[in-house]
Amino acid sequence: YTWHYDHMAQSAEDLATTDPVTGAHNARFLDETLQKEISRAIVTGHCLSVITLSIDYADEVEDLHGKDGTQQLLKDLTQHLFGVIRAGDTLYTLENGQFYLILPFTPEEGVRVIAERIRRTIAEQRWPFIGKVTVSMGCITRASADRLTQDLPRRVRAALHEAQTQGTAPPT
Repeated sequence: YTWHYDHMAQSAEDLATTDPVTGAHNARFLDETLQKEISRAIVTGHCLSVITLSIDYADEVEDLHGKDGTQQLLKDLTQHLFGVIRAGDTLYTLENGQFYLILPFTPEEGVRVIAERIRRTIAEQRWPFIGKVTVSMGCITRASADRLTQDLPRRVRAALHEAQTQGTAPPT
């Protein structure tokens, strides 16, 4: 009974922190992990970078391919991102075709390289049922003033917005 209870408790925890469609962590788990990583970066003095990624024209993709096609694209993108990011990096699925990546021990130059690799590999691939897909990204590295959980998401959302309005490579 003890094993069964432990297994059920772990399953319940996994359901609470994992997106059921993509298998990536969900927004609920993001704040908790982000605060831990900020605290660790402050204590150790190591870099911490984050990327937010948004599927370009996500609403049009859903209009053309329906909810099932969009969910399949989200699953496929998630698996692709898991293959591109490094061990120790974490991936989160947010709403409306958005993803969030936490990249511990990653300086500004490193986040630029990772973001470009992600952008390029997504744009070069032909996605089942959808075809070609592009993404916009906002990328930042934690500044010494970023001590609160909401500091990094606010700055990275602004960077994403800038990338979407410029239609160019992700700013850092």
